[in-house]
Amino acid sequence: ITVLLNENKKYNILHLDDSEVFRLNFYNTFINWFNVSSTNSREEAINIILQYIKSGVIAHWVNRAKTTRAHYQFVVKHYDKPGVLAFVMDTLKFGNINIEEVENVIFDGGIVASCTMKLESAATAEMLETIRNNPDIISYSHVELT
Repeated sequence: ITVLLNENKKYNILHLDDSEVFRLNFYNTFINWFNVSSTNSREEAINIILQYIKSGVIAHWVNRAKTTRAHYQFVVKHYDKPGVLAFVMDTLKFGNINIEEVENVIFDGGIVASCTMKLESAATAEMLETIRNNPDIISYSHVELT
């Protein structure tokens, strides 16, 4: 199956030799699938793609890391405004701290959010003070993972 996306959010099946082409709406995403006879498998592939398009959640990870180099967790409660997370991430970048994983969750009402970051190394006291002094930061938690 080759998944090609169009502006109509629909897919069309075209027969090309032993392969089929499905058209979906998702920029230039391509999935190749050749010589597959199972309709259920084809539909499952399409459903996985459509779920990702709708939710941003990837089902059936193949190569996601089971463990990372993250040794610290940093949770920042912040006002949901442009640039707030960029400020936090820039502060960590200047300390040469890699963010292994990140998730930002917006609370009901869209005013406040909570961002959880898994860090490779600890933030320094100076970095935490810089972050704390930002008026768009409500609170934070910085803990070592065990």
